[in-house]
Order: sequence, then C-alpha cells, then structure tokens
Amino acid sequence: MIPVHISEAAAADLAAIYDYGADRFGEDVAEVYLRGFAQSFELIADHASIGAIHGTVHPPIRSLRHGSHRIYYDVFEDEVVVQRILHLAMDVGSHL
Repeated sequence: MIPVHISEAAAADLAAIYDYGADRFGEDVAEVYLRGFAQSFELIADHASIGAIHGTVHPPIRSLRHGSHRIYYDVFEDEVVVQRILHLAMDVGSHL
C-alpha cells in the first residue's frame, strides 16, 4: 500500500462535488457519493497502476473513473498524489 495525498485543487473539487450533489440530490446522496471516492483512493493505494494513462495530457497522468467523475493522479516512488477530480464532461486538458 502506498500513501495517497490529495492536492489542494482535488480537495476543492471534492468540496464542489459535495456541494453540487447536496443541492441537487440531497446531503445523504452526496455523502454516499463522496464515500465512494474514499474507496477509490484505497483501491489506488493498493494498486497504483490501476488507472489508465492519459498520454495526450503532458505530462501523462493516470485516471480512475468513479461515477460521473475521473480521479486524475500521479504515481511517484513513495506516494500517489491526486491532482484533480473532474466530471466526465469537463475538458481535461484545460483543467490539468
């Protein structure tokens, strides 16, 4: 297992995802959806190479889908850093 760190941008993404979900679907649904991200982070910690590599983004970055979002992360020798969490409809290149 490798430690997973959440960047400030990714933490802001999570807060925005929660706010949108709570407003749109209710707090209970938003909390369940966010708990799913925690499970995805655990999966990444156990299997850092599980995410697809996006070579069209420079530098290349890995991503793992969770619901309507993708978790974009970098794998280093001693840690994983989650850089952003973006909705599938968002333009990845302009947000990374």
